Amino acid sequence: MPTSHYYRSPIVTALITTLLIFASSFAGNINAADGIVAVVNDNVILQSELEGQIEQIVAEMGSRGATPPPREVLIPQLLNRQIVQMIQLQIADRTGIEVSDDALNLTLQNIAERNDMTLQGLKDAVIRDGLSFRTFREDIRTEMVITNLRQRDVINRISVTPREIDTFLARQETLGDGGREYHLRHIMLILPEGATAEQTRTAEQRGTTLITELNNGADFAQLAINHSDGQNALQGGDLGPRQLGSLPDLFADAASKLKPGQHSALLPSSTGLHILYLESIEAGERHMLAQKKARHILIQTDESVSPDQARQKLISLRDRIAVGEDFAELARAHSDDPGSAIQGGVLGWVSAGQMVERFEMVMNSLEVNTVSEPVRTQYGWHLIEVLETREIDNTEEQLRRQAASQIRAKKADQEIEAWLQRMRDEAFIEIRI
Repeated sequence: MPTSHYYRSPIVTALITTLLIFASSFAGNINAADGIVAVVNDNVILQSELEGQIEQIVAEMGSRGATPPPREVLIPQLLNRQIVQMIQLQIADRTGIEVSDDALNLTLQNIAERNDMTLQGLKDAVIRDGLSFRTFREDIRTEMVITNLRQRDVINRISVTPREIDTFLARQETLGDGGREYHLRHIMLILPEGATAEQTRTAEQRGTTLITELNNGADFAQLAINHSDGQNALQGGDLGPRQLGSLPDLFADAASKLKPGQHSALLPSSTGLHILYLESIEAGERHMLAQKKARHILIQTDESVSPDQARQKLISLRDRIAVGEDFAELARAHSDDPGSAIQGGVLGWVSAGQMVERFEMVMNSLEVNTVSEPVRTQYGWHLIEVLETREIDNTEEQLRRQAASQIRAKKADQEIEAWLQRMRDEAFIEIRI
């Protein structure tokens, strides 16, 4: 059963260079007599939508103690984000990507459970924060649509070879990484392709000024919010914890020389100028992997078997198990998972992340030799039983798995950035502010 999840991943959002480089042209009030601030193919972005985004991000930044940037910085960043999102939704709509209410409800249930809430508790929390739950719900649907689109058109086409993993691990060893994670922040001063000498000189002057401010004790996160052209600017340039081997060589070499609390010099690349700041370093450790040996009975739903009928059938099977009937025999006779049914429902040793989220959450809550209540996932309804638990030392395997994941994420960042830029280049975009 493959893992399926939706989350906000760290994927690079394409930048609209003219918006970010010439942000000053957007200073002041938004004046659009018809209320339209941008046209994107056959759709429009309204002044009210942009203002709503501004209010939301200002409130969110205030809640975490960050000072919002001036409007002339915030407007192009948020308008860029809305334009890129709209292009992706248009592509998804044209190519038939949809998220059903059932899939959305299951994701909302998972979000609630990850936060130790009921679904009603999640709804109440959203309303307490001053948001409409209907809007929140549709925002999650939008994220799921975009995630599915990127998965289909980009991520599913990315492969990682054993040789790439070997090279990645060798580079980590050369850098003296030892599996450590470097928590980095980043300021980017973007340069357009084929930048003129004057544009380059202006960016260098901006960068030199920022270095001076940092040397004088300025807060890096606030400078990133106010001045960075990077995708994480509004999060204080936070890149999160990264292993050096997963970073571009330019960043990895610079980060390896930093101590926590230090920033790099101005780093030139083909896309612009960069400054890195090292928040902290976390040492690598041996990895003990918790595993559970589990089995299940699956009843799938279709035109002839409704969700309620599937659930009632599993309740009946659970009652039979409770009075002494053999789980394995019932799995062989009734489970719709042919791969495990022949083994009496046994799935083997299961590690974190191998099963879909809802299944794994319930499985992890079970005591050994305890049968769950009926559990619903996108595959149908399940009864789950944990037979044994164990811990194994899989440090080497884990390092290779992490390497593959980080290589794939690095490729995804690059491929999605290029893909989004192509989509934007092919779109009709008219800025009206």
